[in-house]
Amino acid sequence: MTKREICWTTARLIFALFFLSTGIAIWTHVLLGIGGAPVQPTERAQAFTDALTATGFMDPLVGLSYVAGGGALLAKRTSPLGIVLLGPSIVVILLFHLTLSGQIVWGPFVAAWFAALAWRFREPLLGLVGYPTLVGPATK
Repeated sequence: MTKREICWTTARLIFALFFLSTGIAIWTHVLLGIGGAPVQPTERAQAFTDALTATGFMDPLVGLSYVAGGGALLAKRTSPLGIVLLGPSIVVILLFHLTLSGQIVWGPFVAAWFAALAWRFREPLLGLVGYPTLVGPATK
């Protein structure tokens, strides 16, 4: 394995473990009442997270997407699936930090890391938007 591949693998695994562990923490709170969301730095950010929790379904849904996306990123073969599963959450994280939390560095940092991983797996991801046209009977 080259140094470049080691760097990409390390970046992928750190990102995967962050989201996997965050998803597990969310589910631990949902199921057992242990832990909970951190106190947000602004009133608007706190109101947003409180509203999501009050729905009763957003925390489990976010936790599930984090566990599924982070888990898929653990293996190189399923990393494109992990990128697809985490994509919507990354957009929310970016916009949350840019508009509500006042922590304008954190959102772009996570989004840039995600974008780098998406770029790394761009070839398999292109199959989602560039499905080839079949000519003749579909025998393969």
